[in-house]
Amino acid sequence: MAARKRKNEIHVAELERWLAAPQDLRLGVIVGDEALLRDRAMTLLLNWGLDPDFADFNLDRFSGDGLEPARVIDACATLPMMADRRVVQIRRFQLLHHSRRRKLLTDLRELSDTTLLLIETTALTPKERSLAQEAKGVLFVSADRPGPRDVLRAIEREATRAGLELEPAAGEALLAARGSDLTGIALEIEKLQAYVGESRRVTRADVEELVPAAQTVTVFDLVDALAHSDLNRSLDVLDKLYAAGEDPLALIGAASRHFLILWKAVLLGRADRRRAASVLKVPPFFVERYLSQAARFDLARLHLILSELLEADLDLKGNVSGEAGRKSRGRDLVLRICARGRSPRPAPRNVKGRV
Repeated sequence: MAARKRKNEIHVAELERWLAAPQDLRLGVIVGDEALLRDRAMTLLLNWGLDPDFADFNLDRFSGDGLEPARVIDACATLPMMADRRVVQIRRFQLLHHSRRRKLLTDLRELSDTTLLLIETTALTPKERSLAQEAKGVLFVSADRPGPRDVLRAIEREATRAGLELEPAAGEALLAARGSDLTGIALEIEKLQAYVGESRRVTRADVEELVPAAQTVTVFDLVDALAHSDLNRSLDVLDKLYAAGEDPLALIGAASRHFLILWKAVLLGRADRRRAASVLKVPPFFVERYLSQAARFDLARLHLILSELLEADLDLKGNVSGEAGRKSRGRDLVLRICARGRSPRPAPRNVKGRV
C-alpha cells in the first residue's frame, strides 16, 4: 500500500464504504501495479455508476492502445439514455502516448454531473496526476501491491472474502509461495476453497499440497524455531535457506522484526485479540502465535536476543566478508539466540552502547 495518502485518494479496500455515501464523482482514476485490485475497483465503480436496467445504452469502453482522444471526449459529452449517468471507461491508459494522455486529462477537467469517466492505469506521471487533480469530482483509487508489512493482512482479507479461515502457518506458506502477488494469491485461495470444501479451514498442509512453491522452508520457519529456542530445527532451516540463496542479512532483519513484536507483546501483557492485533500491528489470526511465544520470554532475555541480532547486523555490514564468513556468522547467531532463549543466565557478552 502507499506509504502516504494523497489528496482525494483512497485504497481499493476503502472504496465500497466510500461509495455507500452520496458522492459527486465524475472522474475515477484507478492507479496501481496490482491487476486484481484494479479489476476489483473497476467493478465496484461500474456497479455504482450504471443503472443495471440500461447499462448497455450508457457504457462506452475504450483501451489505451490505439485510442483517439476525440472519441472519448465525444462519449463524455453524450447524454445518458433513460438513466441519471453515463459511464465512459478507459482500460490500460498507460499504453496511450503521453501527449495524448495529457491532452485527454486537460480537455476533460469539466465533466458533466451526468458523466462518470473511469480511467485504469498502472501508473501516472506527476504531471498527469496534477492535471487529473484539477478535474471536478475526481477520486484516485490506489491499487498498488501491499508492502511487506501488509501482505499477510491482504492474504487474510482475500481468504475472508472466499469464506475461508487460514491457520497462521497457512498464511505464511502462501506468502512464501506467492509474495505480494495478490492475483496469484487469489487464484491459490480459489483452489484451496474447492479443496477444503465445507470445512472452510485451511492448514499449511493444504497449501503445501496445492501450491508446490510452498513446500520449501521459509524465513518464518526459521524465526518460529528461534522463538522456541529449538537449536536443531533452527540450524536445519538455516542451512536450507542458505542452500536456497537467502542472504544472512535479510534473515537477521526478519528475525529482528519478529523479536521486536515479542517485546511489544511482553509489554502489552494481557489483552483481548483485537487490541493485541492493533498494538502489535499484526493480522488478528497471528495474534495467538505471538502471544504464545511471548509467554516464554521476559524483557531481559529479549533485550539480550535483540543485542545479539544488532551485533550480527553490524558485523555483516562491516566486519565479516566472504560468503563462508557471512554464513558462519549466521550460524553463530542462531546458537547464541537459542542459548539465550533457553538459559536464564546466558553467557555475558559486551554489547554496551549498541542497544
